[in-house]
Amino acid sequence: RFLIAAMIGKEQAGLYSASYHLVVQTMGFVAAAIYLAAFPMLVRDIETKNSGNIKLGLSQYITLLIAVIVPLLVIFIALSGNISIAVFGRPFRDSATLLMPIIAFGIFASIFKIYFFDLIFQLNHKTLIQIWPALLTALVNIILNVFWIPRYGPMGAAYATLVAFLIGLVVSGIMANRILVMPHPRTDILKVLCAGCAMYLLLLTLESLSGFFALALQLIAGLAMYLVLIIILNVGGITPWLRLHLSK
Repeated sequence: RFLIAAMIGKEQAGLYSASYHLVVQTMGFVAAAIYLAAFPMLVRDIETKNSGNIKLGLSQYITLLIAVIVPLLVIFIALSGNISIAVFGRPFRDSATLLMPIIAFGIFASIFKIYFFDLIFQLNHKTLIQIWPALLTALVNIILNVFWIPRYGPMGAAYATLVAFLIGLVVSGIMANRILVMPHPRTDILKVLCAGCAMYLLLLTLESLSGFFALALQLIAGLAMYLVLIIILNVGGITPWLRLHLSK
């Protein structure tokens, strides 16, 4: 934001900040809540030094994290236009419609770097080395911003953030995997992505609706379909868990 203000003006920085903060505060708050709830249990598993419990706990955690964050990503991609109409004033709407999907992808990558791969460093008392992916991410972000902001404006800043966060995610993943072999719940992740795609297609059919009440309808319809598919596909073993608790 400081670079945008310095290079192309405070008005452009304001347009970028409005979209960025909405996405970060929404996706980041949800991810932080999941992390804070799961962290004590993951620490307990690490302290038992039971590799089976550790991998199971991390697998369940990453499944939950991706299952909760994917629908938020879909919302910001599919409904950016109506979110802009319902939330922002007229001067912000056009830029927010274009910026939010890109920023959402960047924050999606950042969430999995911070709340999953960086978590491995913390659980294994290797926090000092996690500074390197963070420094690389910041350096790439600054360099790309310097080159792209004058040419592309706020969109250049959004793309710079996306590229930097993706690089940070990859580097953190490689380094974390050397400390602890990561669990890969591929089947559950694929199911979540399928549910997310179905939700996206549904929201596209409702894309022409506009306004606050239309946004509420879009969110309810999209999230309801996503939740039903998550249950039908039995992501993370949720279906038998629901049957057990509903039968009580």
